[in-house]
Amino acid sequence: MRIKDLILLLAILYSYSAYTQNMVEYTSGWEGKIENSKTFNLKIEIENLGLEKARFKIFNRTNIIDYPFNIKSASLIEIPFSENYSFKGILSKSGKEINGFIKSGILLYHLKLIKSDNNTFVGIWNILMVDELKSLNFLEVSS
Repeated sequence: MRIKDLILLLAILYSYSAYTQNMVEYTSGWEGKIENSKTFNLKIEIENLGLEKARFKIFNRTNIIDYPFNIKSASLIEIPFSENYSFKGILSKSGKEINGFIKSGILLYHLKLIKSDNNTFVGIWNILMVDELKSLNFLEVSS
């Protein structure tokens, strides 16, 4: 009886190990092509700057963040819109653009927001910092 149990146990272990997935697929690096470098672009807007109902917006096709804020200085803009995210920018002397950075953890993303006709400053945030001048981009993830 013990020999049959041992043979059965060995057969089960062998069949289990023979048909398991190859973990190399999950532990090695991965590389993919990004056909459109604008895939990771988010639109940034600051509406009604200097007014009571000023809003900081991040969106693509859908609204991601819509954060109301007040500023203390007319030229220095600081907007902490999440626990680990903030925007700090400086309004130009002409009042037509805001140059600043979105801080995400330890990373800083430069943004230039241009004033449009309806008192809204608009810019683009490329969250993966993919260079738009390259015709074909690569994304590599390694473990």
